[in-house]
This record gives sequence, C-alpha cells and structure tokens, in this order.
Amino acid sequence: MSDYTLCNIQAGTPLQEKIILKKDSKSRHENSASNEIQEAQGRGGIFEIRRSELDPLKDLTEDRRYETDSRAFCSVRFSIIQFEGIESVKQIFDMVVFYFSNMEIGVSEKLETLVTVRENDDDSTIEGITQNFLMSTTTGKFVRMESNIIMFSEFYERDDIQCSDCGYGIVVSEFVGVDESYPY
Repeated sequence: MSDYTLCNIQAGTPLQEKIILKKDSKSRHENSASNEIQEAQGRGGIFEIRRSELDPLKDLTEDRRYETDSRAFCSVRFSIIQFEGIESVKQIFDMVVFYFSNMEIGVSEKLETLVTVRENDDDSTIEGITQNFLMSTTTGKFVRMESNIIMFSEFYERDDIQCSDCGYGIVVSEFVGVDESYPY
C-alpha cells in the first residue's frame, strides 16, 4: 500500500486567500463549497505535477522551508510512504480526515491546564468540509486562545495507474479570516 502526502504551508503570501464566512448558513455553505473547489483544484494540480515522475512503490520524503521576499514563511513537504496491513488508500484518507477533525480534543486531554470548547453545530458540516471553531483557556493564568479553521477534503478514484487500489486524497486546512457567526 502506498501513500502520497503533499503538505504546503504558506503564511501571509499572496497565494493565501482570506476566507470570509457570513452568518446565514446558506451563504456559509456556498462560500465553503466555492473555497473547497478552488483549494482542491489548486492543490490537486500541484500534486499531479509533483508526483508524475515518481515511482509510487518507493519511499521518499522531501522538505522545503524558505522565507519569501515579503518575509512570509513557507513550508512544503512531499512524501511517499508504504503502509503494511492497510487495505486501501481510502482507509488511510479516512483516518487522516478523522485525526485532523479531532486533534484539538487530544491536545486538551493531554494538557490538563487547557480547557477547550468546540463550537461546531450540525448544519456547519458539509461532505468534505469541516469547520472547527475553538476557544481555549489555560486554567492557571486565564490566557484565552481561539482558532477558527476550515478543512476541505476530497478523495479521488484513479484509473490511470496500475495498482489494486487506485485513488488519492487531498486534505487542505485554512484559517478563517472573518466569521460573522463567531466574531470574537
């Protein structure tokens, strides 16, 4: 079983678009769906170009970190990992999506001085789009921290390569710039 990972972190560059979510749920869903399509198409194209000459059955890891002229930090990671005992790429994709959708719970459980409130109502979840608004407070010093992240995920079936399980997934997380439902 083979897995490709392409992780691209860009902070404050012109490539990063500010995500603005309105208060009403219809426009939130439309804006999220529009962002998801743009993100998946952009990241998918980079992924296809990057892995086109690589053998998916050989391990590989590359890391690039650099600072742009505008002093923004960028990090790109590309890896091919062989997993033993896994039945499908979709199984790995589902585990990655589950992990990123719930990782703040694990952090809160491990750091006993951190209290985290997860605000995510049922109408904010669309297939392939997950939004997590978190407000955390350290119990000792009452330092408040908030995070508002939207994650886009999509799995693609493939028939252009010879293997028993021909698919790949893309997971993209972005910070929400403005959110009228959570204006804190």
